[in-house]
Amino acid sequence: MTEKLITLRLRHPESDAVLTVELPDSTRFEGLGAILRERAFVYPQKPGYAFLANGHMCSANHCLRDYLPSGSNELDIQIFGIPQIMV
Repeated sequence: MTEKLITLRLRHPESDAVLTVELPDSTRFEGLGAILRERAFVYPQKPGYAFLANGHMCSANHCLRDYLPSGSNELDIQIFGIPQIMV
């Protein structure tokens, strides 16, 4: 499968703020927490954040491409603010 860059819009769990980044579609959801912390977009929390895309709770070991609408190069993700241990 060919890797491509996609535009990812991450919506803050507590405000209207949006972080827009370009990432390979092979990026796993488990790696998004580090990106969010590097950019000081969210505060660190244990055990981390969950993500919602297209109405689905995203699995940490899935790739962004698994939730990318067919033919699209953009993905909107809501950061789920409740710690994963509570879900």
